[in-house]
Amino acid sequence: MYTIPWVKKIIIDINNNPEHFLNTELYYDSRVVGEYYESLTSHLAVVAYHRGMCDDELIIVTELLD
Repeated sequence: MYTIPWVKKIIIDINNNPEHFLNTELYYDSRVVGEYYESLTSHLAVVAYHRGMCDDELIIVTELLD
């Protein structure tokens, strides 16, 4: 199982092209990252869940956006 190291979280947190990073980086667990970003920025959570094909989580987070 992949996890996202703190360095990767920092890259995303400092807004260093986070959407591109989430779409192209292969080595992270989309559920872990999506859950982390749900409270910070729902948009990045959606990107992570979509990339990881986490359908149930994607439905839940998009319902919260309404």
